[in-house]
Amino acid sequence: MNTLSPLLGIDKSNPLFELLVNPETPDEILVHYGMHLLERVHLTADSIEGKLLVGRLYNAKLKRKKLVEIFGWDLKTIRGYAEALRSGDADRLRSVLSGQGAERKIGKKEERFVRETFREVHEEQGCHTNLFIRKQLLLKLGVEVSRETIRLLINEEKEHLKFQVKEMTSGPGTDEKNTTPLPLTDSASLEEPSESVDISERTALNAADFGESSDAKKKALRSS
Repeated sequence: MNTLSPLLGIDKSNPLFELLVNPETPDEILVHYGMHLLERVHLTADSIEGKLLVGRLYNAKLKRKKLVEIFGWDLKTIRGYAEALRSGDADRLRSVLSGQGAERKIGKKEERFVRETFREVHEEQGCHTNLFIRKQLLLKLGVEVSRETIRLLINEEKEHLKFQVKEMTSGPGTDEKNTTPLPLTDSASLEEPSESVDISERTALNAADFGESSDAKKKALRSS
């Protein structure tokens, strides 16, 4: 029977969890809780089991320096696994465990707070907006995040604002053809002013003719 080698033993600060390894299977960690075998975890560079385990142990307040020695990841990476586990956000956890891009380090509630605060204060705070939002996050939600995390969200919001301004200035009908009827420029419309003058002139002439004919009739009656 092979003797198991301890990786992480129990002590005053950790009276329950113990990590052991079998020399014949060095890539497999035996996790004991008290006297009971809790689970077997295959530890490789891309092991999801190992990432979940070290995240749980970090959240259980085990010695961080020892976790770095055993699992080989730096403290910042281990903290990322632990925070993703604690957040309860499936998308965030999936992203961290699969190694897809930088981890956001904040949940949906905090992200919404950052976006709303940015819209309210960015004109007043200017270049100090990032620092102001981080202080508000810590003060109101008790969450401390990096400048880079806030910067990425701020950049997204700036793009949204640019798009909204563009939509407002362009208007919904700018791409449609102008359907307002244009003034007529054909020959018929050009002749209208002269035609109206002719009508006026004819009216005046008719009135004159009527006056002359009335005078002639009066003269004829007198002579008769």
